[in-house]
Amino acid sequence: MPAKNILRAAVSALVLAAATPAFSQWEGTDINPTSLSLVYTDSLHDWLLVAVQGQPMTINDSAYLPMLRYNGLAWDTLGLFGHSVRTAVVYHDTLFVGGVFDYVRNSTASNIAYYANGAWHPYGTFTNQVDHGLVQRLRVVDDTLYAVGQFEYADGQFCQGLAKRVGADDAGAKSTLA
Repeated sequence: MPAKNILRAAVSALVLAAATPAFSQWEGTDINPTSLSLVYTDSLHDWLLVAVQGQPMTINDSAYLPMLRYNGLAWDTLGLFGHSVRTAVVYHDTLFVGGVFDYVRNSTASNIAYYANGAWHPYGTFTNQVDHGLVQRLRVVDDTLYAVGQFEYADGQFCQGLAKRVGADDAGAKSTLA
């Protein structure tokens, strides 16, 4: 084989090897996948969020279900909820969650809360006449936050399971739901 052909074959092999992706694989985590109520990617903060269901943790006679956060290096507990978190969304650069819970750690929250300055805060009240109610989904459409679920009232307004945030709004300010 002439030297030119050997050189061409060697260069071709190097180019082909460089273009071939390195071997990768999936691996498990420490989280039991049968007990998750939510998996959400918060691309604003670069977090993977996982809400856990199942056996609650008991702290000072209160039962909590954790929301875990993965930042690319390690898992930590982002919040402890009075029941399950079912939905999450980033709205106005702030993380909001909804579900069926009446407290987040030591704060009262009625099925919706937001995370700011390292703490969870309530963001309205979603209820039914018969039971606690449930915020099943939060969505942002045309810069408006919508809540959908099994609730009859949002901040005392009759809405039959569909509410949108109206009025001047930042995460710390109260505005009405319609």
